[in-house]
Amino acid sequence: MGRTPADIRSHVKVTGSNTWECKYCKGIFTGSASRIKAHLLGLRGGGIGKCHSVPQQITEDLTAKLQLSQGVGSMQVSEDCLETLEMLPNAGESSSAPSKRARTDSVSSSGASANVATPSSRAQPPSNSGPIPRNLPESNVFMRSSMKASMQKQAMDQAKKEIGRLFILCGIPFNVANTTAWKRAMRAVSRIGTPWEGPSGRVLRTSELTKQKLAVETEMLSLRATWEKYGCSILCDGWSDMRKRSVYNIMVSSCKGTMFLRAIPAHAPGTVVTGEFIFSHVKKAIEDVGSRNVIQVVTDNGSNCVAMGRMLEEEYPKITWTPCASHSLDLLMEDIGSLPWVENILSKAKFIVKFVTSRPKVQNIFRSHSDLELQKPAFTRFCYIFIVLDRVLRVRKGLLRTVVAEEWYQIPEARDGDPLFMRFSSLVMGEDAFWSKAEVLIAALQPVYSVLRITDMEGSTLGLVYEYVSRIQGCIADVSGLSDTERHDLCEAVRRRWDWFHKPIHAVAHILHPLWRSEAQDTDVTLEDSWIEYLGRWTEGDMELYSQLQKERLQFRSMERYFGQPTARLRENQVSPITWWEIYGIGTPLLRKLALQILSQDCSTGPAERNWSTWALFHTKKRNRLSPQQLEKLVYTHCNLKLLESKGTHIAPLQVNVDSIDISKVKDIPRIPPEEKDIFSMLFRESQLFVRQTRRGTRGNTTDAPSTSRRPRKMASRRGGRARGRRGGRTIRPDPETSLPEDWEHRSASSSSDDDDDSLADIERVMGLHSDSGSTSSWASSFDEDVGIDDIVDEESEP
Repeated sequence: MGRTPADIRSHVKVTGSNTWECKYCKGIFTGSASRIKAHLLGLRGGGIGKCHSVPQQITEDLTAKLQLSQGVGSMQVSEDCLETLEMLPNAGESSSAPSKRARTDSVSSSGASANVATPSSRAQPPSNSGPIPRNLPESNVFMRSSMKASMQKQAMDQAKKEIGRLFILCGIPFNVANTTAWKRAMRAVSRIGTPWEGPSGRVLRTSELTKQKLAVETEMLSLRATWEKYGCSILCDGWSDMRKRSVYNIMVSSCKGTMFLRAIPAHAPGTVVTGEFIFSHVKKAIEDVGSRNVIQVVTDNGSNCVAMGRMLEEEYPKITWTPCASHSLDLLMEDIGSLPWVENILSKAKFIVKFVTSRPKVQNIFRSHSDLELQKPAFTRFCYIFIVLDRVLRVRKGLLRTVVAEEWYQIPEARDGDPLFMRFSSLVMGEDAFWSKAEVLIAALQPVYSVLRITDMEGSTLGLVYEYVSRIQGCIADVSGLSDTERHDLCEAVRRRWDWFHKPIHAVAHILHPLWRSEAQDTDVTLEDSWIEYLGRWTEGDMELYSQLQKERLQFRSMERYFGQPTARLRENQVSPITWWEIYGIGTPLLRKLALQILSQDCSTGPAERNWSTWALFHTKKRNRLSPQQLEKLVYTHCNLKLLESKGTHIAPLQVNVDSIDISKVKDIPRIPPEEKDIFSMLFRESQLFVRQTRRGTRGNTTDAPSTSRRPRKMASRRGGRARGRRGGRTIRPDPETSLPEDWEHRSASSSSDDDDDSLADIERVMGLHSDSGSTSSWASSFDEDVGIDDIVDEESEP
């Protein structure tokens, strides 16, 4: 049934031209009749709170008149839709058909979002066409049909939005929406209500993607608002897609999270990624974010980035260019890996990895004896040297079981004594010096790897760099098993790399971190020089501001006023420097602002590099029809939606708990007891002996039937029953009365090479024969009875 605005206004008292007072809760509000309805019925979307004093009978009467279900509290009716319904004529009024058609069209085309579900709409799909009871007034018919059409359109818009977010967040190709399977699924779901096949792939990748990007930009405004207080860092890092198209990611990092800003295509013909090219785009990002909010720009250590850093600091003296700490520590690991004595250890570890992973049969045997996989060297992975060597040490028992397994000798190369297989076996079974030296090297590299892991974390890590890099040399000095030369080589590599990527901002963050506060800082010339240099740039020549900051720093150094409170000295509070400064820095507002902006920053481009996986997720062979512009929109929406979904818009500052960090602690490497090593060695020797004997029997047997003897039936290289002569026709005539040495089998098993053990020279070596001296040996008994002394005389010596 229809109603006029006067009906709903009977529940309020008009106090002005656009203001009214609720008769039940006595609240004063502004707005039209639609806001009165939303207030009385508790409809969401009206921008007004629900009246909690309205009688229940009044609510039920209003609900019945509006033809809504009893669960009005869970419905959403748009204000625009209700305003349009108010303009419809009363039940008793009449109007011409054209005007009614015009009203229907105007209501149906409204774009506001609302969801209303009536009992009838749940039972059957709403439709504007169909039989209409004749006893209903015309205005009521048009109101119901218009309302249903409007609600249907708005519900579809909302469904498109949610489906679009599903495709973006889960990395589903847009073309899935064009498949028959998708349409069948959507039709099955829509049978509950209005029949619908969902949006097409073209709609999702064009108009809907643009809408999603705009919606995410709006939701990210709350994050942008925090940059003025905490500051932010511009992260820039390059990437190449599967079609070798270079892309530079620009992201904005702060203690509240990392936001994807834009992607820069660098694959256009004639484009050269120089320092000027990078700086031009970084400058646009700084202007977008606001130069007063940017504390630093973090890039990798390429020469073009170094040139960009010089131009940046000339253009913006207050902004610092900072090399990526993670990348710099990875270069330190490369420096250590190039040392000759380290390179020798790594080459053997790489040989083990390559040997196993490049041979499927060997890899299958290894996997049956080890729960861990060997890690292949990957030059794009941080600290791959440490990762590869550490994994080789952890799977040593699996490697030992591999070379003594029965399946190992079923491989032809292992059975025939292939040189690579022999080298692998000897490296796994022997060379204890390699394994012990590898363990010492892992202990020396552990602090470098641990600090790199710290710097690669997302959040406030800038205040940790100076302290933990300084501890690396001390940890290396404490490693036992290193010679003085080796220890000096490692410490010198650390010092050179630290001198290269250290910046004044690292020292300032170290000074302002409450946990590192100590008297030693007061006498550290390097720290003081860095503080003076950075403070001069940050104040931009304002001497009054410079002097005030120095005074406030004295209060911090001497722990005066709020800094001297007992709770301020507790370690559990100091490990969270941002929170600490917000609480105890109230008496030094200028220093507090500086500390919050410095300590809230990241120290690496890790978030930008992790974003490569997002590009790879979307840009596959099945999705590479996306244009660079569409791909950028997709990555922007995906990354920032992930941030909003996981952390929300009001999150606490991300801070690293240093109490959980021990950079010198090496994870326990499984040790193999000496008695277990002896068992493996015994099994290996027995396996080698069996293979040698089997191979001799197989090669020396001239019959088709396999030999059952442990000794070869006939000597190899026989020619008509006679042996080949040696060097100028000299013959070898063994002494038939001399017995074979009892340990000849063990001597054969311990020979270094088995490739030519069937040759006469090798038999001589194993048995102690020297043909040059003309001596004889007792090895005739090693042949069967049908092989006599006369059968091994050279043809030329016959009468």
